[in-house]
Amino acid sequence: MSSIGFPMPGSWAVDATQVGALVAGVGAASSAVQKLQNTLNMQATLNMGGDLRIVTPGIYEFDVSNGPMTFPSNTTLYIGAGVTLRVANGSPSALFTNSYARSTGVTMAGANVSYTVAAGSGWATTYVVEVTNMTAAQAALFPVNSWVSAVVLGHGLAGAAGTALAGRGYRGVNRVVSQTINGASSSIQYLMQQNVYPGSAPSTNPVTLYQANENIAIWGPGTIDGNGANARQTFIDGFTPGSGNPQSVVLWWRHAYNVVVTGPYFLRGITWTIGSNYVRNYTVRQCTCELRASPTFDSMDFIHLSGNHQTVLVEDIDGGSGDNAVGMTIDCTDAAAQPGNGFNFAYQSPGDMYDVTIRRISAEAICEDGSFGIVAMYGPEAYLYRNISINGVTGQGSSGVQLANYAATNQTKLTVDRLVISNVRTFSGSAQVELTAGAVFDIGELSIDSLITPREDVPAYRAYDTATGTIRSLLLRSLVHAPYDNVTYTRTAPLARFGGVNINALNCANSENIVQAINVRAFAADGPGNILKVGIQNSSGTSSGTGAGLAALWADTGAGTAAAPVYTNSSSNGTAL
Repeated sequence: MSSIGFPMPGSWAVDATQVGALVAGVGAASSAVQKLQNTLNMQATLNMGGDLRIVTPGIYEFDVSNGPMTFPSNTTLYIGAGVTLRVANGSPSALFTNSYARSTGVTMAGANVSYTVAAGSGWATTYVVEVTNMTAAQAALFPVNSWVSAVVLGHGLAGAAGTALAGRGYRGVNRVVSQTINGASSSIQYLMQQNVYPGSAPSTNPVTLYQANENIAIWGPGTIDGNGANARQTFIDGFTPGSGNPQSVVLWWRHAYNVVVTGPYFLRGITWTIGSNYVRNYTVRQCTCELRASPTFDSMDFIHLSGNHQTVLVEDIDGGSGDNAVGMTIDCTDAAAQPGNGFNFAYQSPGDMYDVTIRRISAEAICEDGSFGIVAMYGPEAYLYRNISINGVTGQGSSGVQLANYAATNQTKLTVDRLVISNVRTFSGSAQVELTAGAVFDIGELSIDSLITPREDVPAYRAYDTATGTIRSLLLRSLVHAPYDNVTYTRTAPLARFGGVNINALNCANSENIVQAINVRAFAADGPGNILKVGIQNSSGTSSGTGAGLAALWADTGAGTAAAPVYTNSSSNGTAL
């Protein structure tokens, strides 16, 4: 997925410990002057670009109270074994970011933005976006083959309210393919990625164009310490405690192409330990964490994707956090663009999220209060998730995968084109996959495979009665109740509860319902949601007890209307259905 290597090819072989004097010190052993000098020396080293390395074991503290250290393009930093990079006490800022993350950009009226078809048709079409009437200085910022990060302010764009699938577009990190310098009539063109339909041209809202960094990596077996002593302090961007996320992130990436974080151990994060916004070709892998600063304070998400992302891989993540191990919020509610909606998240912008793969996430000690999902998705109606895959989630949380709304940031309707979830087994108090209470959903295809729930009172799949909206196609396969210790127990929950969400087509397959309690069904339409079509395939129900219908696979006891199931190769207590 990522073209960057470890180390990057070429002649770059700079050892960061040999440029300037990075002082290894712990606490009071390292003076404030030394911590600031560490920061200045490290920044000077980063400015050189190339393959940079810190290999001498020690604890390196950095005073970043004036802002995070920044990566230019084409820069990798290797953190060797025994090396710890720590945010110094009193430094309420990220440790690292990229150099364009906090740039101001060039804002153009929507009337200056249009598109043409370059190749293909339908969802395979490639579009070229043209931005006209730029000044020569503005266009000069975006040479051919550089990357431009395009942000459309507000929810409505391209002549639509943002609620239709056609109301996408112009947003995202894309390659510049043409540049024309001609005074006040200068222009640029950039390629939009496939499967993103821009809607009607021109855009009805302004478009802000940012320069984007490329080819950035942090790698190696060393440690990055966010220093929990800085908990709840104000982040450099101006966030204050209680105003939402993120404040006091540790790594922050925005307006970037091809970013990789692989290998480090993260300690004592503050809020979002690794945060990102408007990043394309983004990989976080083989990272571990212990982010709980104390028994009374847990940090929040380990990895958080906010706003526009394209082509993301998060894999082989392990550790403990106070919130989600991996969280996704597609809208960050910029109050400047959305007056009256609450929070103003500086240096963030909302946008659609495409082609995200999250796999092999193990969060054994997550959520001491058990109130958060290990992997979570939040979103509003105006922005879309498309082609999201979550595979392999273990650990402890309120749920393995949590689909939810977050009204405080205007994320009141989760809109998903296609979502695939598989291989989830967690010790959860709600469900392995949970559609939370009070949330609203608009999901095209939800495919769920191989959920194992060890608790007798917890379903594998659950939509709460107060959850509303529509799933057009829901496929459930291989749902299993299996206690960790293989003891016999009395089941009190079905394998799946469908709650208040309407389902156009439901297909349940390859599931085995073994119960000891009367009237515990495998699949329960027990809420106010309507289910138009139901198919049950290759599933069976058996029971060691007695009672009419004890091992039935299906129960329709809710206030909604559910179609009678069509059974294929399924049985109840050995009797074919």
